[in-house]
Amino acid sequence: MVSLTDAGRVALGRVKDATHGLFERSFDGLTTSKLEKLNESLRIVFRNLNGGDHPILDAAASDPS
Repeated sequence: MVSLTDAGRVALGRVKDATHGLFERSFDGLTTSKLEKLNESLRIVFRNLNGGDHPILDAAASDPS
């Protein structure tokens, strides 16, 4: 179990603020369909790198939302 201190929460907020624009630009122009295909490809790569099934990825793949 881990927890953040108040200083850690402030630092995390700064990181999120600093990277928000970069994150938005990274996916600009990708349709929902393309993002779904990208996510599926990344799940496969992650599984390959980790040697097989992964409970979190398997749950995410079966989540309809």
